[in-house]
Amino acid sequence: MDANLPREPAPAFFDCSTNRAHPAFSALSARFAAGLELACGAPAAQFGARIRAVLGDAQALTACLPPEVLAGRAEGYSRHMLACDPAGRFAAAAIVWRPGQCTPVHGHQTWCGFRIVKGVLSEARFKWDSRAERATLVEQRRCAAGESSFVPAGFGGIHRIANHSADNAVSFHVYGVHADDIATRVNRLVELAEPLDRV
Repeated sequence: MDANLPREPAPAFFDCSTNRAHPAFSALSARFAAGLELACGAPAAQFGARIRAVLGDAQALTACLPPEVLAGRAEGYSRHMLACDPAGRFAAAAIVWRPGQCTPVHGHQTWCGFRIVKGVLSEARFKWDSRAERATLVEQRRCAAGESSFVPAGFGGIHRIANHSADNAVSFHVYGVHADDIATRVNRLVELAEPLDRV
């Protein structure tokens, strides 16, 4: 991995406060965080599977988001912090995607797990060529509600997530970073071998 590759610039999303006045939010957030704490103590070979299992509880937590948050933002996809570890082992957030919104193509500075909670998202996956220092598209897939994924840190899970549907979508993401670093210490932008069309 080339340390000189660009990291993500100013985030193309907005950190918006969640409606913590929801009566169930505090208990659900604490329960979810407790599940992640147990996953963090799992053997390395089981870690990814444990994270994906915990993500099964994301539906109830994202249900605490108020309608105005689920409406999304015209300026870009928006992250909403829902749980975090004070020790900095993880941070969990819901992302609301309006039609046409997408991430840049990126690898990861840390491990990442995500689950589709509402709607349909498109994921383009890429393979990293260390000699050319470029990524090449290898697969495109549609991700419906209930599907989940986990990738380790590095360039083994380069992808781009986009909402190509006509409706808003919501996904839930967990990253191995402190909450304060969720905007700057997750994505690692990559150069592409060929330009993309609608991916």
